[in-house]
Amino acid sequence: MPHNKENTFSKENIELRIPKGVLYSDLDFIYSSSAKPAGGYSEIHHVHNPLTPLFTTYELRIKPTNLPTHLQDKALIASVQSGSEGGKFQDGYVVVNTRNLGSFYVAVDTIAPRIVPRNLTPGKNVAQQSKIDFTISDNFSGIQSFDGYIDGEWVLMEYDPKNKHLWHTFTSSLSKGKHRFKLVVKDWKDNEKVYEADFNR
Repeated sequence: MPHNKENTFSKENIELRIPKGVLYSDLDFIYSSSAKPAGGYSEIHHVHNPLTPLFTTYELRIKPTNLPTHLQDKALIASVQSGSEGGKFQDGYVVVNTRNLGSFYVAVDTIAPRIVPRNLTPGKNVAQQSKIDFTISDNFSGIQSFDGYIDGEWVLMEYDPKNKHLWHTFTSSLSKGKHRFKLVVKDWKDNEKVYEADFNR
């Protein structure tokens, strides 16, 4: 594959389109495939070498096998080396733009994120707390969004992804008395987890 031209590759159940300028140097491209992994919806496609760096992204398309219709919107491309690459089902393939080479297969994510409160329990008096803290995590596709609400009104949540730490700092305008907190966390496959608790302030 010359680095100064667009390159395409297609084999049964896989297609690549590598635009001009993605490769740092000419590539003696190698491809192979192996058996479908447990829980996968395609064979594993070995796309050259995961150690080969790329300047920017290319398009990877893998055709799933035996993927039920109701799971099409949960499908993504998984890397054996690094987990979810993301992607969407379209025209019979799962398609993603990725900056990685390596070994890939089609998987699905149907599991909602996890929410673990650090300092809030239902009915707790939080008058001595400046904030409420949570640990949030997702098993596969990753955290897409999070929204906090107090008494139905949206409130600012701050997030430290490295430590999976999410928190809300109370504002001085929050009145004394009983309140209702709600947290909605969604992953990149729109699996949603909701946490709710009353608290006193």
